[in-house]
Amino acid sequence: MVIHLGRPRNTMNAEGFALRRAAPADAGTIAAIVTEVADGLVEEFLGGIKPALGGSDILALVFGRGEGVYHTENVVLAENNGEILGLLFAYPSARQEVPDLARHYLPSARLRRLGDILTASVPETLWINTLWVAENSRNLGLGGCLLEVAEDWAEQKALKGVSLYAWAAARKALAFYEHSGFSVAREVPAADPPVQGQGGPHSQGGFILAKFRNNSK
Repeated sequence: MVIHLGRPRNTMNAEGFALRRAAPADAGTIAAIVTEVADGLVEEFLGGIKPALGGSDILALVFGRGEGVYHTENVVLAENNGEILGLLFAYPSARQEVPDLARHYLPSARLRRLGDILTASVPETLWINTLWVAENSRNLGLGGCLLEVAEDWAEQKALKGVSLYAWAAARKALAFYEHSGFSVAREVPAADPPVQGQGGPHSQGGFILAKFRNNSK
């Protein structure tokens, strides 16, 4: 996917950062952020594939290899003086898939248990796998700017809009997406047993959210 990086349209409240395409050297940082945002899903999914390696370590290897959608070309970083302030990891929803490494090594029962979350998507949209802003840079408009980048990507690819998955327990994230124009496309039931997050099990499951361009539903 060729991504043209331009300055987001609305930068009034989000100055002091630069956007750049991620590089293979960023694989470890990307994996750590994706693991944090996934809140338990990465460790439950990828943990145990290889001895002495946690899920985040394995995800870093996948990004380092550029396997499938887990490629640094699909990641944009916002940074200031070398400090990563924000991250956007996105790709066309038609490419939403389970990494080959996981298919080869994971028991089928685990794949079935987490399958609804791992393959969640909305047709003809850009799937936002991860949107993250550093805690000290939140409420300054950077999240909105990264969403604008995603919407621009979707338009470049002639897709109808953008979509993503959010845990039902992530109240602040859900409020942010609702304020940004997203609506619920589908509810995803909790895995059985539920994924264990930092605040406890995700027993309420989550939601697939979507935002379409005008007249693009």
